[in-house]
Amino acid sequence: MEEIESKQSNAPKLKAQLFICITCGSKPEEAALLRSELKNHCREVYGKDKVRVTASKCLGQCQEAISAVMYPSGTWYAHLKPSDKQFLLSEIEKETKK
Repeated sequence: MEEIESKQSNAPKLKAQLFICITCGSKPEEAALLRSELKNHCREVYGKDKVRVTASKCLGQCQEAISAVMYPSGTWYAHLKPSDKQFLLSEIEKETKK
């Protein structure tokens, strides 16, 4: 078996990355809009190298509503609505301070 060489990455060390499912739930267009608004806000506040808000396909938790997961903490958020934008921004802020 071939050995895999490990290399140091030049990728930025993110403080937080939020993955939002934009394909499931009852209104995927709402999920895409929420993700877009969060992404734009986070880019303005944190820049591209500290926080990312990433579109995801099914996370397996989004049967009825928007779901998301935050890394590196691994915190899950379910039954989200577009009106939860401020709540998620607060959660992102907490994650960046860990």
